[in-house]
Amino acid sequence: MIITVVGFKGGVGKTTTAINIAAVLAERNNPDQLPEKRAETLLVDDDPNRSSTKWAKRGSLTFSVCGVGAVAKYSKTTVDTIIDTRGHPDDTALEDYAQGCDMLLLPTTPDILAVEALLDTAEAVNKYIEPVVLLTMVDGRKKSDIETARLKLADEGLIVLEQTIRRLSAHNKAAQNGSAVTDVKGSAAKEAWDEYKNVVAEIMGLYSSGKLDRTTDS
Repeated sequence: MIITVVGFKGGVGKTTTAINIAAVLAERNNPDQLPEKRAETLLVDDDPNRSSTKWAKRGSLTFSVCGVGAVAKYSKTTVDTIIDTRGHPDDTALEDYAQGCDMLLLPTTPDILAVEALLDTAEAVNKYIEPVVLLTMVDGRKKSDIETARLKLADEGLIVLEQTIRRLSAHNKAAQNGSAVTDVKGSAAKEAWDEYKNVVAEIMGLYSSGKLDRTTDS
């Protein structure tokens, strides 16, 4: 399965989302974490800032991270691929991303500026694939903001995952440590990890249901 994570607006947790989804898939694909099976889950870093690559170099991840130029080598044994895309992709890049994946995930914070930027991105890719929205960095105390964003996105005909990702310090600690959030100590980190496990479960359910199939216009 190829999951492409696209964030047009900065600060929506794009790389955090890509890293932790890859970690959940790596756990599913290789529960014993055998080194010889390390490449079964692959994260492709297509961001010029190389955020995922730098994240990996700070610590130890349970999956492989590579740039676009090394994909052919790593993909020989890959079961699942996650692509961390460049920020602010133009229409040509969006078309390539949409046509080259099984699922296109659009993380966004609930604020109106981020949601409106996401709507433009969704419109650009919708011809090729049904995008899926993940609400990230949410403040659980502001449920009305979350619901307003969810309703606005749903009114535009977008699929919005039920699971949201809260703004938790465990995510910053994971980035500093170069790990997935599951490797951070504390109850908040466990809750953050459970949120991403739920996200992957929803993704798998949508994928197997056929709801993400490309339209006949592609």
